[in-house]
Amino acid sequence: MKNQVINKLVSKEHFGLALLIFIFLIGTQDIRAQDSRMNAINSKRIAFLSERMSLTPDEARQFWPVYNEYNQKRDAQANAHREKWSGKEVSEMTQEEASRYAEDQVSYVEQSAAIKREYYEKLKRILPVKKIALLYEAERDFNKMLFREARLRGRDDEGSGR
Repeated sequence: MKNQVINKLVSKEHFGLALLIFIFLIGTQDIRAQDSRMNAINSKRIAFLSERMSLTPDEARQFWPVYNEYNQKRDAQANAHREKWSGKEVSEMTQEEASRYAEDQVSYVEQSAAIKREYYEKLKRILPVKKIALLYEAERDFNKMLFREARLRGRDDEGSGR
């Protein structure tokens, strides 16, 4: 009788441990899949921008480190802003919270513009202004393309019953 109780406890512990490991593995697969998707998007972005801007090898050597730094700074700012207001609904805010939220939205746009200005000045030192304009146009077009692909993927998912 005592052995049966111990066996049940051990098997429950093993089941619980196996379940935790399984959940952990599924979570890491999702992270790896997301990382893989982001890497694929970044590779597409690099190819798209390079082609559209017609960078020379020397321009590319100077451009990509500055552009990557710009993206890191912009992403860090966006992530901090998103985290700050994550899970907060304006409709549930007090007047004071809504005021802080609105002010923060304006500050976010101003900071984004300041970052863009800072890197525009840096890029002017290494690229002709026309190529910087081509960069801005190519970024816009690339983002449109991503949204279009996501929309089409969403339609495909709906049609396949996923």
